[in-house]
Amino acid sequence: MTRLHLPILACLALSACAHEEQAPVRDMAENTQTLSSQAQSDLYLGVGGVLIRQERFEAAIAFLAKYQKSAPLTPRYHKLAGDALAGAGRTEEALSAYRVALNSDLAASAYNGMGRALSAKGRWAEAAENFHQAATLDPANAIYLNNFGYAQLKQNYRGPALAPVVSEFKRAHELDPASSLIRNNFALALALAGRMSELQVLLDSIPAKDHRAQVAEFSAAWTPNWSNDTGLKEAGLKGEAP
Repeated sequence: MTRLHLPILACLALSACAHEEQAPVRDMAENTQTLSSQAQSDLYLGVGGVLIRQERFEAAIAFLAKYQKSAPLTPRYHKLAGDALAGAGRTEEALSAYRVALNSDLAASAYNGMGRALSAKGRWAEAAENFHQAATLDPANAIYLNNFGYAQLKQNYRGPALAPVVSEFKRAHELDPASSLIRNNFALALALAGRMSELQVLLDSIPAKDHRAQVAEFSAAWTPNWSNDTGLKEAGLKGEAP
């Protein structure tokens, strides 16, 4: 089967800031000794977040390790450490870091991070459980709903079993109607559920004729077993800004 690459389905929110100027880390954090401890902490974690958004995961790991030596480890630190470790492919270490943040106000984000780390290894059932936890904690978060729905699609759900998945995508689409990625995943779920009249209504809402045709073709040609689909680079998962 020829795989259809839809640009919108290949997008990843964590790479949205990859165009940021990649200044040397030493320049971004110089003269920290003149700052208060809280300001230093904010600066170091902020730099770590920038490096993660730039997908400079090893640099982020190194920078956070430097921070670890001199400052109290907060839930934000553990969440960022999880993001960096997951990006570097160090899944088990990432999961351990995220777990430390679960008893904090970053729990939903940490569960989403765990789901993304697991999806990168094709562990879709476990990923779905974590995305479900994220969406339960923050039910109005379109990203978490989208990721939960997509992880279920990757488990080859079909027909009536997709009813709750369709509802999750519909809610995500209503929460974030500007997201083409969520809309396209919603279309896919409708097609797999056999709800063709609803799919047609959704397709008719896409202004560009060529894009409308691409979404229809993608929905018809879907397979959950595409090679190299890590859930991060080639699939319908969305990330978050660190």
